[in-house]
Amino acid sequence: MKTLKLILIMLALGFGAVALRGQSVTVTSPNGGERWDLGTTQPIAWSHSGVSGNVRINLVNAGGGPVGTIATVPVTDGRYSWEAGRLSAGTAPAGEYRIGLYVSSADVDDRSDGTFFLVAPAEPGPEPEPEPQPPALRLMAPNGGEVLDRGTTRPVVWRFKNLSRSALVRLELFKDGLAARQKLGVIAEKLSIGEGGAGTYAWDVGIYKDGKAPGGDNCYFVKVSTMDGVVADVSDRPFSIHPLHVEMAVPAEPVTPAASIEVSSPLAALTLSRNFTIAWRAQGVDGNLVINILKESGGTYTIATGVDSGRATGHFTWIVGQLASSASRFPRVDGERFRFQIGGRGAIGESRWFEIVRPELRVTEPHAGEHVRRGDRKTIRWIGDRVQGNVHIDVYYDMHRPGYGIAKYERLFSNVSNLGHREWTVWPRPRAGQADIDPPPRGDDVRWFIRVISARLPWLYDDGDEFILE
Repeated sequence: MKTLKLILIMLALGFGAVALRGQSVTVTSPNGGERWDLGTTQPIAWSHSGVSGNVRINLVNAGGGPVGTIATVPVTDGRYSWEAGRLSAGTAPAGEYRIGLYVSSADVDDRSDGTFFLVAPAEPGPEPEPEPQPPALRLMAPNGGEVLDRGTTRPVVWRFKNLSRSALVRLELFKDGLAARQKLGVIAEKLSIGEGGAGTYAWDVGIYKDGKAPGGDNCYFVKVSTMDGVVADVSDRPFSIHPLHVEMAVPAEPVTPAASIEVSSPLAALTLSRNFTIAWRAQGVDGNLVINILKESGGTYTIATGVDSGRATGHFTWIVGQLASSASRFPRVDGERFRFQIGGRGAIGESRWFEIVRPELRVTEPHAGEHVRRGDRKTIRWIGDRVQGNVHIDVYYDMHRPGYGIAKYERLFSNVSNLGHREWTVWPRPRAGQADIDPPPRGDDVRWFIRVISARLPWLYDDGDEFILE
């Protein structure tokens, strides 16, 4: 009988040992040899078997001594994004360390097989001097295809950048193209370059110093240049000059010039959410215009409809990325090129191809896994480079439970300045004797995050890392 009892006890102990051996947690990253810059986001990862509940992530020194607790998270997550060096109480200095894991519910633990290193990021050197942008002149009109009547006054229009406002320009008239070098003469010189990146000169068509151009079809060019001739531009295509007949035995039928629209091109990449003025010249176009933007890889998007043609010249101020219909969404801009297309009755004009870049909007605080207590004052931080206008700040929560998901809890701030930070008094607890009306949900399986949204472009937003509400 005693022998039988001894056998049963040994069997029970054996099965228990097998069960315990089935419970484990193992560090997989960092596991030796890694070098992580302090302050960068790095992955702490582990595998687990037969365990549940939370795992406490600790930082220990190379000799195995405790340094501090990093975070406590569900063991089933298997991964934690760590701001290297940040502890729940303080920050670890540069040095040699291991990661330790402990699951109290199963009393199992593990450490990195080898040591890894936290290193101080290199001190940034002086920022390089920005490369100077080359000066540029761009002739806008006459730029090809126009029919100008000699004896009338028409504007010569140009745009410029990276040139001094005190610079002077020269206008010259050529015939039959520059290849033949048949310069007729100087139209005008020592002209002010203009204001706000644009200049104009009222030209008595065909007149140049010491001469008058004869009539001719598609054979004339205008050249604009700085007085030293270093920066210059010429009409893209030839234009025509016709004699203006004022004496006729029989009144001629009025000649309606061919309808045309000439669209100015951006001189640099545009930035989403910023203002840009779309400019054009229209000839023989009555009624309103439609302004579209075309994507090089395919797609047409309407910016505005019913725009006044302005008769001769017109402009429209566009918030880059905003479309005529609020139900439409602007396409992705990465790796794409775009061009403006303006259409009216009997004419369509297009600009050159240009690029559009995204502003950067990124939430940086609260940090991942950070514990935030009700009643505390917490600073919400974000990066909003090139984001024009104000922002909204919302708070969301994610209930990691079957049948639940991400839900918006409330809007914390509306139309706040894009300063990159905002103080938030986390929902204060009720005073003694008062009920906590509609308290925010809490628990180990509830995670919260902040969303910052551009007030001008609601589709431009970023979600911060998840934090824990205590």
